[in-house]
Amino acid sequence: MSKFERRRPPGAAAGTISFALSATHEFQQAYARLNAGQRAAVDTIDGPVMVIAGPGTGKTTVLALRIANILQQTDTPPDGILALTFTDAAVRAMREKLSRFAGAAAAAKVEVHTFHSYAARLIERYPEAFPEIIGGRHLGETEKLGLIAELLEQNRWEHLKPAGDPTYYVRDAAGALSHLKRENQTPGGVREWLDGEEKIIRADEGNLVTRGANKGKLKASAESDLRKVARTHELASLMEKYDAARRARKVYDFDDMLYGAVRALEGNEAALAEARESALYILADEHQDANASQNRILELIASGSAPHIFSTPVKSGRSVNASKGGGGTVDATEMKEVAAESGAAKAGRGDGVSVDFEQPNLAGDEGSPN
Repeated sequence: MSKFERRRPPGAAAGTISFALSATHEFQQAYARLNAGQRAAVDTIDGPVMVIAGPGTGKTTVLALRIANILQQTDTPPDGILALTFTDAAVRAMREKLSRFAGAAAAAKVEVHTFHSYAARLIERYPEAFPEIIGGRHLGETEKLGLIAELLEQNRWEHLKPAGDPTYYVRDAAGALSHLKRENQTPGGVREWLDGEEKIIRADEGNLVTRGANKGKLKASAESDLRKVARTHELASLMEKYDAARRARKVYDFDDMLYGAVRALEGNEAALAEARESALYILADEHQDANASQNRILELIASGSAPHIFSTPVKSGRSVNASKGGGGTVDATEMKEVAAESGAAKAGRGDGVSVDFEQPNLAGDEGSPN
């Protein structure tokens, strides 16, 4: 038996069937090799916990050990634990580690997903919350580009459709639309932000020419910024037309799964309540890579009265912030500059715990601890 005392998971009713597990030999070996910071992350199983650590410091192993520890310390059922990561390979690696630390039967039941496969699970469980996706067909990349080309050709655009080649910006526009959805932006939100940007540009006295024939007029750089604002306004309109055409054809693209999941959880109280109740513990690996839509999903499902969320952002020069854009306008020739004004995801309420790995990896992140 585990050295830890069994107890019910937070929010679980009395009489819940016990799922508490005994520690496997490999769990005990890996746990014994943890340094102080890693052990603190594994042992602190309640409340919000953020592990800040560099590459190769054992974050994924620690996350798997923590899941096994939860199953040992509490009566939490394996399917009451949600672990989110970013690639199918990372999902497979997580399950392999869990099989060794918690046993194959328990590992198979833990909800380990990429964000997109978790969105697919939500669609499967709460189809009524996804009216634009259920009964629809996935839109492949080639078909998506074709649809955007149609919209550019069939509508009047001042900035997105060069006279010499109406479809010149098709790929750039497709990338910008994907970025907007990943950053959880709506056409209305983009327009509101752009209106503010235009006022700032025009009101900045530093943008005015101070001498010569053009004194008092906007500098060429400011005029260029205003053209970017106008181009981005057209991108917001293209987003509306694209989504309207997509709905009419009953198709959805890859980004619509996460974008739709956010709107489903925000707009369907029953689905949100069930999603929260089913995820007693939430663990997010490589959190620094999360975009605003992914962070919004985490924020929604972890915003219960006592969130138990565990995240492992990489310690580096990068800001662990849901907003990758943080402002800026879109030039159709540089569509990656899409404005994305979204705040950092809030992992939960209360003070929470932050763990910083200062010591070298002792558990083995890429390899298996032996």
